[in-house]
Amino acid sequence: MAELLSEVRLPQSVESMLRKICIEQCKPPADTSARKQLELLGEEVSLEILGKICTQKIRYSLSGFIRCLAKDYATAPTQQGIYHSPHKRSSDDCYSPVNSPSRLKLNTGGSTKGDPGEGGFGGLIRDERGMWLVGYYGKLGVCTSLEAELWAIYRGLTIAFERGYKDLTIETDSSSAIELLKERSVASSSVISLVDSKFLMQRCGYIMQHVLREGNNSADGLAKLGANQAEPLVVLDEAPVEIRGLVIADMVGQGYLILYNHFFFFKFMLEVSIACFKLLLE
Repeated sequence: MAELLSEVRLPQSVESMLRKICIEQCKPPADTSARKQLELLGEEVSLEILGKICTQKIRYSLSGFIRCLAKDYATAPTQQGIYHSPHKRSSDDCYSPVNSPSRLKLNTGGSTKGDPGEGGFGGLIRDERGMWLVGYYGKLGVCTSLEAELWAIYRGLTIAFERGYKDLTIETDSSSAIELLKERSVASSSVISLVDSKFLMQRCGYIMQHVLREGNNSADGLAKLGANQAEPLVVLDEAPVEIRGLVIADMVGQGYLILYNHFFFFKFMLEVSIACFKLLLE
């Protein structure tokens, strides 16, 4: 085993960090596959990944944890199992950094037929004017509604990371997903998307906030499209016809307007009821 590991030469700083983790957490050395991934990623990224591992308890193996955190850096532009729409931009466009004057917004949503049940996910990234930059949806197997929400966040984060989008605000109507992602340690989670999403958010400085369901109609519409088709991931550079009305409504704030009107309608009805009750008492 020692001979095999020595075939993958890593910088001294990386070797020292690996030894430190093995000693502190009583784990066997990383296998050849994990070391090879660190070698390909380079010293700076390797130290960042190992530094992340140092702050968390390794539940299973060091090698598996390294592969889990490293795979987003090693993802190639043409992944198997990912279908791009006919309107896809060129590779150069997809991976060039975006320097926006203000924050971009990622809205995500999950959809299941039952809980648990057959599910899907979807989301979209828009610029500061609310204009569509990229959208996506995909099919999941049997899952819970929370798992669908987490996969929607994870897929959106990986697309944003691959395209170099900075200053990103993630909006979801799932309070449970937000609470999970706020937890200090998620390494023991059985949902791999949760671990990866947490890592991407910390690395890229993305922030997350809750949005009312009425303000997340476009993402929910994409999630339903994902649940009703067969592809694991579809990336769209134009809004599909089925949800263009929802996208426009979100841009002009129609969802919030409806909620606003409902609030004042119920407030008015309550005031009328109180007034009638007072008249009866008199």
